[in-house]
Amino acid sequence: MGRIVDNSEAKAWIVANRMSPDEVSIQCFPLYSLLLAMNQLTVDFFSLDVEGDELRVLQTIPFD
Repeated sequence: MGRIVDNSEAKAWIVANRMSPDEVSIQCFPLYSLLLAMNQLTVDFFSLDVEGDELRVLQTIPFD
């Protein structure tokens, strides 16, 4: 399973893999799929900032 990395670690990975720091392709998954994969369906605190696509992310979560 992947993990969240800080900016400096991400930049080092980009350079090491000879990728352009201006554009990087990543595989994305719905948040709920990641929570299921980690068997972690309870979230105590959640902060979301995806440059205006917050509603789109939230719509992938079954809140029922």
